[in-house]
Amino acid sequence: MVRKIGDKPGAAGTSSIQSTRSIESTKIGEVEQVKAADSRSGVGAVRRSTRQLTPEQQQELLAMINEEADRMFDEGTLPRSKKDTVKGAVRMAIEASMVEEEETKKKK
Repeated sequence: MVRKIGDKPGAAGTSSIQSTRSIESTKIGEVEQVKAADSRSGVGAVRRSTRQLTPEQQQELLAMINEEADRMFDEGTLPRSKKDTVKGAVRMAIEASMVEEEETKKKK
């Protein structure tokens, strides 16, 4: 037999409710000095390209993406729509890194 939600016994009633109170108070003393953070090797080290690509080199790189995608995904191994999605994602990632690099050079 299936018990319905209404068949559950009720919760026992409460006799009283206590208000909230502080458990522990923490006192922070006056700050006298701030030290520099320890340096760690390899943290935040991001390899950047060694030089900016010319527009011709960028076009050549993007053309190579199409060629490699055609080689990797022969006819019948991947539907054309998915192949185009993969190529588009790779192109966007590369183009985004190019734009990001240009922006960081402008800030310097």
